[in-house]
Amino acid sequence: MDTTIVINKEEVMTWVNDNKKPYMKAFFDPFHDVFDSYLAEVVKCKKIEEYIAVEEKLIGPSTVSKPGKIPIRLNKPETKVPAVYYFISLFLIKWAGVHIQSMIEALLHRERTAAVKYEQIKMQNAEVLENYTVLTKKVGDSDLTNSLMIADLENRIRNLEVDVIAKERIILEKSEANNILWEKIKALEEKEKETTCQNMNIDLDNIGKFEKC
Repeated sequence: MDTTIVINKEEVMTWVNDNKKPYMKAFFDPFHDVFDSYLAEVVKCKKIEEYIAVEEKLIGPSTVSKPGKIPIRLNKPETKVPAVYYFISLFLIKWAGVHIQSMIEALLHRERTAAVKYEQIKMQNAEVLENYTVLTKKVGDSDLTNSLMIADLENRIRNLEVDVIAKERIILEKSEANNILWEKIKALEEKEKETTCQNMNIDLDNIGKFEKC
């Protein structure tokens, strides 16, 4: 049983291109009204404390990073930018991170679920394959046993045929010997009859001679 999995790269790429569109749409949708609904308040911030308050209000609790921070550093000492640009960049990155995080979680959940199902299917297939192997061995053993039994029966039949032929030959020989013996007995009986008749004729002749005297 062949269990090889063939992966067609073109089919995979087509599937990826078809399925990435809804994910990209889901990523960009939250940005449609981001300026009017969110950045309008961010640009009013002058201090980091003010920005943190706005972020907590607009984004809420986030597991991406702490309020007012992201995993990378934007404000390098040698780079001097107005605070408003920094806050806008920080908010947009944080905003994108929050929404991409939910997408990544969904993808990882699907991947893990598929992996678990794959392992279950793999175990089931392994069990089926093992049963198939055992069954194949049993069938092979059964065929071998049947072949041996047939060969044994054929040998027995041949032996019986030889035995029957030998017994038939013995019976035929005995029958021929009996026929020869019966022929001899008949010949003796005929000879004995002839002798008896001759003796009787001699006796009759003698009796006739005595009567004439």
